[in-house]
Amino acid sequence: MRSITASILTFFALLSLPCICMPEDRVFHANVLEVVSGDTIRLKRSDSGEVITAKLSGIDCPKKGQSHFIKARLFTSLRVSGREVMVQTETRSKTDEMPAAIIWYIDAGRKKSLNSELLEAGLGRWSVPCDMADVRLGDAENEAKKFRRGLWAEPGLAPPPGFGTVDR
Repeated sequence: MRSITASILTFFALLSLPCICMPEDRVFHANVLEVVSGDTIRLKRSDSGEVITAKLSGIDCPKKGQSHFIKARLFTSLRVSGREVMVQTETRSKTDEMPAAIIWYIDAGRKKSLNSELLEAGLGRWSVPCDMADVRLGDAENEAKKFRRGLWAEPGLAPPPGFGTVDR
């Protein structure tokens, strides 16, 4: 019984960790209203009711008309559509319309990063470095490449022009 209680307390402590480390306005809960694409989601903030569109930070998923677009969108939809998620926004330039975000959700009692999961599945590329989780995102993409998942399944695959704009 003690180990179960300790596990539950540890889980909730880890779940609240980003809230402790980040300013309150950059971490909030929201309901997912619509999955626009694999890396773009419309959300309704739980605290204010404001509807926002957020782009997943640090990754670039295929655009409409590109190979794997439907798979990436479906992957995202199956994980978070209609669910409450924790949103951790990151710094963006004043010219960007959408906030960049890391989306956290609970699955089978575990907190998961949608950003990392998309890369591990090979349904996106690590793109512009983000404030948080840079190394983890790179590791997730490398794992997908190693095991030839998603975009990386075809030998000699060259992503379409404009897909993943940062050279590493």
